[in-house]
Amino acid sequence: MQRSFTQYGKQSLQLPLRLMMLCWMITKWICLPVWFATRNFPMLPVHNVLLKAPALLHAGLFWISAAAIVVLIFFPLRKIAAVLFFVEILSCLLDQSRWQPWEYQFILMTAAYIFIQKKEQLLLAWQLILAAVYFFSGLSKLQPAFIHDIWDGLILRSWLHIFNDSAWLARLGYTIPLGEMLAAILLFFVRTRKPAIILLAGMHLLMLAMLGPLGTNLYMVLWPWNVLMIILLFILYWKNAMQWSGITLRKPVFVFLIILCWILPFLRLVNRWDRNLSFNYLSGGVPQLYVCTEEKPVLFALSPYMTTFSNSSLPCRFPVSVSNWSMQEIKLVPYPQERSYLEIARQLKEQFPKADIRFYLYYPGFKSRVEPLKD
Repeated sequence: MQRSFTQYGKQSLQLPLRLMMLCWMITKWICLPVWFATRNFPMLPVHNVLLKAPALLHAGLFWISAAAIVVLIFFPLRKIAAVLFFVEILSCLLDQSRWQPWEYQFILMTAAYIFIQKKEQLLLAWQLILAAVYFFSGLSKLQPAFIHDIWDGLILRSWLHIFNDSAWLARLGYTIPLGEMLAAILLFFVRTRKPAIILLAGMHLLMLAMLGPLGTNLYMVLWPWNVLMIILLFILYWKNAMQWSGITLRKPVFVFLIILCWILPFLRLVNRWDRNLSFNYLSGGVPQLYVCTEEKPVLFALSPYMTTFSNSSLPCRFPVSVSNWSMQEIKLVPYPQERSYLEIARQLKEQFPKADIRFYLYYPGFKSRVEPLKD
């Protein structure tokens, strides 16, 4: 017989909170340089006036956040969670590179923990957030760029070493986003949520195998998140069906969560909402910024990030990949919005005011193209 939340989950929500905090800490440690201002990769605040924020402020926010996370692992107090929430928001305002999809998810789950007192309603809020992560992660992959960049380039060629250009094999890649979206919908229903959990957990295991040290050994920052999501699926859904209440959903906190998790991400389809705030995980099709110059001081400063990109595609001999720069220094891909690329270009021009520096966006895909970065 199906257990109710009252029978099963009264005390169980402390465990997912503790696990989330542990994962958050590990993930932050993997990309540690992004949380400090003592780096060469440009800071990308939401407004240029915040560029004047001292390095001590960035460091202080990180250590306050780290201390709050450690406390929450052992003592899940809402007041400490409120401190963590405020500090993380302020830290992310100082640098948009910190707005990663997992960071956004953890902030939303922390906000729910702060503002929702009843455990039954908190469970529903967390269930809604996780379902949104899967639905919009799948929706972001439902495009030819995913087939080209991730399915064919990363999964088939880099991981499985399959070099087959058949059309049917390419189309087979669409089963991944469709399966992810379907599983997200199935989580809403009592009889179908367990098959959905198994499907999604299997997806995470495959992602770990692909990205892990026995696979492509890429993007370590996503390893702990994948492990956490498997555990959260079983804790939050396996014995707990979604308990709906019209009164619950009219509460302001639920209204905000539904807007942020289930409405605004649709605006990504018309480029009115950020990719990372739409739970885009490994969706492909992200424009990549390249720096072109013949100036020796600039080339010397950026030489570790040069790429072997085809000279026929970029109009320069020594293209510098901003993605390489970001991954090597802050262990994250650049924030995938054009305003961020424009700010990187502005800061480089300011750093080398007399140098001739040109910037180009490379759009990957079956019909890739290169365009100058326009102000």
